[in-house]
Amino acid sequence: MIKNFIAFIASLIFSIAAAIILEALVKEFKVPTFTTLSIAIFGSYILIMFSIIQNLIAKSKRVK
Repeated sequence: MIKNFIAFIASLIFSIAAAIILEALVKEFKVPTFTTLSIAIFGSYILIMFSIIQNLIAKSKRVK
């Protein structure tokens, strides 16, 4: 339970940091905003996916 909460907080922090960094890239390199927003959302989903996989692995080890 605590690991899931920590993974959720980490994904939120990652999302905010990615948005700030990508906003700087938009200003610097004139990259379209939609592209950078899509990258930030994709990165957040990848982080959440890793936390879900870790949770499933931990549950399967407890069952055995």
